[in-house]
Amino acid sequence: MASLNHAYGEWKDTDNKTVYIAPSLEWDISERTRLSILTSYQKDSGTPSSNFYPQEGTLRALPDGSYYSRNLNFGDPVNDHEENKQYSLGYELSHDFGNGLRANSSYRYNHVENNHRGGYIYPSAYAADWSAVAPSANGYNVSGQTVFNQGKAISHSTDNRISWDFKNDWLKNTVVVGTDYRHNKVDAQYSLYALGYTANLRDYRATWNQTGTPVGTDTHIKSRQLGFYLQNQARIADKYLLGFGIRHDRARQNEYTSDQTVKNNHTSYSGSLMYEGAFGLNPYFSYSESFRLPVGLSGNQSLYDPNITRQYELGVKYLPTWLDSVITLAGFRAKDTGALVNNGTGATISSAEPIYRKGFELQADVNLTENWNATLAYTYTKAESKATTGEKTRQSLIPTNALAARTAYNFTDGVLNGLTVGAGVRYLGHSVTSKGSLYSHARLPSATVVDLMARYNINQNWSAQLNVDNVGNRKYVAACDYYCYYGAERKVNATVSYKF
Repeated sequence: MASLNHAYGEWKDTDNKTVYIAPSLEWDISERTRLSILTSYQKDSGTPSSNFYPQEGTLRALPDGSYYSRNLNFGDPVNDHEENKQYSLGYELSHDFGNGLRANSSYRYNHVENNHRGGYIYPSAYAADWSAVAPSANGYNVSGQTVFNQGKAISHSTDNRISWDFKNDWLKNTVVVGTDYRHNKVDAQYSLYALGYTANLRDYRATWNQTGTPVGTDTHIKSRQLGFYLQNQARIADKYLLGFGIRHDRARQNEYTSDQTVKNNHTSYSGSLMYEGAFGLNPYFSYSESFRLPVGLSGNQSLYDPNITRQYELGVKYLPTWLDSVITLAGFRAKDTGALVNNGTGATISSAEPIYRKGFELQADVNLTENWNATLAYTYTKAESKATTGEKTRQSLIPTNALAARTAYNFTDGVLNGLTVGAGVRYLGHSVTSKGSLYSHARLPSATVVDLMARYNINQNWSAQLNVDNVGNRKYVAACDYYCYYGAERKVNATVSYKF
């Protein structure tokens, strides 16, 4: 696989050039043994975007009633640059011993070199006590800073597992036992605050071409995570599907310049039960846990805390006999500890308080005819954190309601044979800004956009496709925390593909 791409960004004077190649080799060593060699190389270069907009002039109008253009670049495109080189090498090896016993082994080496400079503004002006002040009340002047990174990251990851399938008159069972290991090393000069400046938002072009050389701090991080896992999936009496899993991780991360260490040993559990009932009704319950230790330094220059998520889900999957479809309705409740959040000036930190999420999801995949299909996905989410005082705070960025519906028709006869046309609608319900931001917990309006697509199979080898997202070029604010973020404008993408 290979690709060459040059794209201009939505924000003024931003662009990116990408070269990507991923050759692979598969070798059937024997009827039971297969080896795949996987490699890749990618190079990116261009001017990065700064799509962080102040709340004033984006969510709420400026004093003169105007709003900032969604193409305005609040970075420094004269000096900002991004160059990224990465390559990887790995393998996947599998062997079937017979009698349901199989072994799989995989390894991947990844090398990344990054050189990044990106200017950004603070989301508001500030009073002496650091309370947010509207930029218009400060002569439209805000502070700006520069993200600077120059270094490399090297990672190794391996996964080795054995699985065994066995069955009898009332049981079909698959058990998997394995271990995986991840090793990451980062050596870089890095800073979120590498070169400060003052910007005037009403005459922002005058602040471009900031003079000075950004300075980063030597950062040396080593991260290791070793995991052991056991999983089992069983079909009992041809009606009950039972699954369970247990995983133990031993994680450690060191930052040697500042002599910091974070380590955690964690055991995660998962389980699920589904009953395949009459009339295609299949109720189920599941519980899952996840654990990870994010690599890097947070906005307060400390290593991140472990991120642990626990989620319960109760639902029903419906496979009607009168319609070729799958319809799923489920309720969920989750708790995130150590989730990554914005610290108020654009940096990421580990949340000091757990974040709770609950809601329900509805998803339907329907084949209305042999040529006509439709999908619907709806999610209701209530996300909030709770302080030690018991006070609940609704989380930013997460809409209460989100809906996506799509349909496509495939022509198989006549002059339109080989043509597929489709349309979709996306609805993004209201969300809120971060508590303590300029417009604390302000409500964002909902937005609806329409997408179109067409694909034509020219012959067995050649095909062409056209996608148009946000056909009406709707301008809307997709989300806000301390900053605001515009939704993507109209995007037209045309591709021609050849299959060997």
